[in-house]
Amino acid sequence: MRFETYEAGMIEARDVWVAISGKRIVTNVDFVARPGEIAAFVGPNGSGKTTFFKALSGDLAFTGTVANDRDLSAMKPVEAASVRAVLAQAWSDPDRTVFDVNPSFVPMAGRLHAQ
Repeated sequence: MRFETYEAGMIEARDVWVAISGKRIVTNVDFVARPGEIAAFVGPNGSGKTTFFKALSGDLAFTGTVANDRDLSAMKPVEAASVRAVLAQAWSDPDRTVFDVNPSFVPMAGRLHAQ
C-alpha cells in the first residue's frame, strides 16, 4: 500500500492497535514522521509508547497499517529486515525536563512557544 500523502523517506502509521495477552495496549494510533522533522511521542509511564514503537519496528504483532513507501505490515520478515531500524530508548528521570536531558532542544524552545 502506498499512502496518498507519501513522501520519500517518511514513515506513516494508520489505525495501529496492539494487544498483548488479549489486553489492548495501544489503540487507534496514527503517526507520521517525515525526513528532517523532529517528532516527539510523549505520555506517562505505561501509556504504550514503547509498545507502539516495537510494533512499528516489527517486534510486536499489530493491526493497522505501517508504511514506508510499502505496507510494512504485509512484508515477510526477510523483506521487513531490509527497511527496519533498531529504535533506541533513553531512560528518563521524571523530575528532569527534556531540556535538562538533551540541551540540543533548547534552541527550539522559542519556536515551540511561538506556535
